Amino acid sequence: MSIFALSSHDVKLLSHILHSTSKAIGRPSKLAPQREMLSKLLGFRDWNIACAILPDRLSDTIHVAIALLEAPSAAPKLLMTSGIDAPWRLPEKVRDHLVNQSQDPTGFTVSSCTRPDPVGDVKLQHWSYELAPGLGRVTEHKVAFGPHEIDYGRSNHTPTVMTFANARGQDAFTVTVWSITLHPESRKATNFTGAASMPFYNTFIESITGHAPEHRQAYCLVNSRQNGFANAIVRCNERGSELEIVEHLHYMKIEEAWAKLAPYNKALGLSLLDVADITWACSATDDEDIADTW
Repeated sequence: MSIFALSSHDVKLLSHILHSTSKAIGRPSKLAPQREMLSKLLGFRDWNIACAILPDRLSDTIHVAIALLEAPSAAPKLLMTSGIDAPWRLPEKVRDHLVNQSQDPTGFTVSSCTRPDPVGDVKLQHWSYELAPGLGRVTEHKVAFGPHEIDYGRSNHTPTVMTFANARGQDAFTVTVWSITLHPESRKATNFTGAASMPFYNTFIESITGHAPEHRQAYCLVNSRQNGFANAIVRCNERGSELEIVEHLHYMKIEEAWAKLAPYNKALGLSLLDVADITWACSATDDEDIADTW
């Protein structure tokens, strides 16, 4: 096993992700400082030294979890963990930092938690697939998502932004969390949100405050189980439990179905990515139920 936590390619990929997603949610960012920051978190003086010493690639799939902690009257603090257990070690690292800063987070509540929608000009999203028309030839085909359609491919790395409030209901600090899985074979990254039975952000909040938050709810678009209908709008929670069937939808274009769903979640103040995460949990639970029947 390599003694290095990340490869030079991993650092480049992560710096691009931090840069692009920070800008997407309206925060200033430059690519070069992101690489320098990651290099220093890995223990190197700067990116040039890190690039010279780190291997070009590693063979193991690895999780990387990064938290940006922001509190009034304090400099922003960036924390990172890497390894197979990185997502579960990061909240303890955040908690330890808060305690060292004379802040006891026990009993704090979360006043807001979201993977926010992008601001400004929205980059068109695609899903892609590969075809092999001939020996040694592979072509990639891209298909654009509709304006209300959700990407379940885990390629959107928008971080989760959590605002913690003290016992008086005053906002105390904000934690922005990126949780990313790096795949050495494809040299790509996917977003990690935890198991459907325990969403990552729930684990994060419970580790910091000592209390598990209430599970969020959303209106999800799922396959209808009623004859004559294609889809259904279902109220569900992020543990994958269907709570209420709201409406069955006749056959229509998928973008029309997503457009009918959008107002339900807008009323809850959920971003499209929040809905994607909750719907994914619902779909994953449904798949497990189907598998259990075989």
